Order: sequence, then structure tokens, then C-alpha cells
Amino acid sequence: KPNWFSMEVNGLRIMGISDEHINKNLEKNELQMSKEQKDWFKSVLNEDPYMPTVVMSHQHLTRIPFYSDWIKPNMDDYNIIYWIHGHVHRWGFSENVDGKGFNILNIGNILYDEESAFMFVKNDGEVLEISFQFRSHANSRWIQNGASVDGIDTVDYDKYKVQISLEPQGCSTNADCSRGAPYEICFVKERICLKGDVNNDGNINMDDFSEFIKDFISFKENGWSVNLRRSDFNYDDRISMADYSIFVQSYRIVRVMPTP
Repeated sequence: KPNWFSMEVNGLRIMGISDEHINKNLEKNELQMSKEQKDWFKSVLNEDPYMPTVVMSHQHLTRIPFYSDWIKPNMDDYNIIYWIHGHVHRWGFSENVDGKGFNILNIGNILYDEESAFMFVKNDGEVLEISFQFRSHANSRWIQNGASVDGIDTVDYDKYKVQISLEPQGCSTNADCSRGAPYEICFVKERICLKGDVNNDGNINMDDFSEFIKDFISFKENGWSVNLRRSDFNYDDRISMADYSIFVQSYRIVRVMPTP
């Protein structure tokens, strides 16, 4: 049964994607995701694009079409720092994958309940630290740093560890926002980018909502056109309730901001 999930642990967002076996004619080892799961994945990331995120899957990235089709092209907009997967029956570690600044840890040689991988998340308010340790159930001991697990690979816990500064990283100008587009602007005092400035007047208010409704109706009646890009807040070439939800979230944030 498909089971995708998202949870937050000590300031770290952990997301798991699931194979749904939609088309039996495709490669059996290819991770197939429904539109529902893809939309869920995008919406969770858009709830807080800056939150450090770990993604988990069974298959390697080369077996996940959604990675090459959407995740990789949009990776710079989010803060995915680790991808953990199995499938390949050996340990493996890669840094700065595809030049996107995230790491891959393959824990795929955990077989027959003989070993387990543990991820530890520490947050002292200034630094978020992610580390790993592996345990052998055959002898009820933690596998030591430098030890060989499968007779081929050796464990390097120091290499796997990631530390992330929790100092505000947000924006200082509109150019720092992910798309630098009129509908995404930087609120300098709060150092956050918000989507929803449909009419490009430097604010997010009910005038923008009126313009958004016009675009929403136009899409329903006439379909997609590039003129609707200003209201396509989640970049999926359509105007939908998902875009409406993003606007409402931004509008509420602006409403509670203190007056300069």
C-alpha cells in the first residue's frame, strides 16, 4: 500500500515518498508516483521552502522520474540537504549531488533484519546537526567508525555528518527570492520571500486577490497561457486551489507583520 509521509523532528523536515505501481508496463524498479503524491510533495515543500529537509525513498534517484522531471530543476528553491535510499544492496555515499548541494546516503545493504541505520537530529538553537550510526543485530553492537559492513565498504560517520547554521538566511532584496519574479517579493525586515504580489505593487493585499480570481476564472474557461504566470505560485502551469492556498498563507503572514 502506498505510504508517503512528512514529519518534523527538532527543526528537520523528513519526507518519505512511496511507489504506487500505477503502470505495470513500465520498468518494475522505477518509482511511480501519482499526481496526488506529486502535488502533496510540492505543497509540503512550499509550506516552508527554507526548512532543512531529508527525503527518503526505496529507489535511487536514477529510478525516480519525478526527480529529473521536477525535483532537480526546482531544487534551488528549497533546502533539501539529504536523500536516503535503499534498493542497491550496498553502502554508498555521495556529496553535492548534481551540483545541488545535497548528499545521498545509500543504506541498501540492510538485509534480513541483521543491521539497522539510525539518524540522529540535534538542534541547540544555533546549529542543526544530522548524524548517522549503524547497528548490527547479529552481535547487538554499534558498528564502529571505519569498520567494514559488507566486506567492501567502510563506515565513515564523520563524512556522513551535516551541520547547518540556523542563523536567518532569508532575503535582503527581491533578487534573493527564488524566482525574482514580480509575484514573489522580499519583505526585508522579516527576511522572507512571499508569493502573491500579483499586481506587482510591492505588497500582498486584496487587490492582488481580485487579480488572482480573474486569472483563476480565465484558466478555467480558456486554459493555460503565459499571461497567467503571475498567479501560478507553485509553478505547475495551471491556476488552482493550491495557488489559492499559497496566496492565503502569504496574505495572513503580511497581515500580522508589524508596521514599519
